[in-house]
Amino acid sequence: MGLPEEVDAVTAALSELPAVQVVAVSRPYPCRGRDLRVRVYVEIRSVEESR
Repeated sequence: MGLPEEVDAVTAALSELPAVQVVAVSRPYPCRGRDLRVRVYVEIRSVEESR
C-alpha cells in the first residue's frame, strides 16, 4: 500500500529479485476516503518452491 508510483516501484523491484517469481499482480485499488494511496495484491512464489 502506498502512492501509485511507490507501489509500481516496489512491484517492479520484486520482479527483479532472483529468489522470487511474481505470479500475479492485482490492479490498484484506491484506499477509502480522500487518501491518495492505493493497494495492490501481489502473489509471489519462492524460486525454490517452483523447482
